[in-house]
Amino acid sequence: MLALRVRARGRAPDLPGALRFGHAWARSAVRALGVQIDRRGYIPAERVLIVANHRSYIDIPILLSALPCVFLAKREVSEWPLFGRAAELQSTVWVDRECPDSRKQAVERAEDVLARGISFAAFPEGTTTAGPGVNPFYPGLFKLAERRGFPILPVAVSYGDSAAAFVDDVDFLTHFLACFGKKRLRVRVEFGPLIRPNEAVDTRARAEAWIRTRLESLDKAALAPVHELERPERSGFPLFRRRTSTRAAA
Repeated sequence: MLALRVRARGRAPDLPGALRFGHAWARSAVRALGVQIDRRGYIPAERVLIVANHRSYIDIPILLSALPCVFLAKREVSEWPLFGRAAELQSTVWVDRECPDSRKQAVERAEDVLARGISFAAFPEGTTTAGPGVNPFYPGLFKLAERRGFPILPVAVSYGDSAAAFVDDVDFLTHFLACFGKKRLRVRVEFGPLIRPNEAVDTRARAEAWIRTRLESLDKAALAPVHELERPERSGFPLFRRRTSTRAAA
């Protein structure tokens, strides 16, 4: 967090630099919080629109620890301890779901990020759910991807403990202390096949169907023993590779 603030102070906006620090922050955050991640599937090196189901605020550092990207998040998150400040420094795109103008501006900013060759992540359910399964996806970002030809990467996120879901009117601090007061939190993250828009593909239906199908299996089964996350050097992102560290991420 300190490195992000120092880098941002008195400098012109540097999104790639912020993403490098944000990626490092997310890896540190999930390790410090005792989150054990079983990551499956291939993460492409190219710029993608990432769409995932949404269970909790911890979804953001979990995905960000796997690959650097800009997130779309509801404006209320900016007021949360730790996560809100980190998201602000990470150039998160804020949206008020109840405001049509805000939703339009968020799509425009997402288009700008993707056009710069930087991956963008969103939770098209529009809110968190406890599962099983997913809520219907909002179409806005899928229409953008179809219009501009941006490839879409669907991601399924499943928690070993259903109490990790952050839904309804639960107080953030109460949930945080209850969730991370435990020894560990197990999460399975599965990256799906790239969906490349064309006239014959309904990208929203295909992404939603893939995530729904994977969650049917993941939500029913107990998590298998977790694997170590791959080191950044293996991620395929030369822009974000660490220069000296050889430690595997926890």
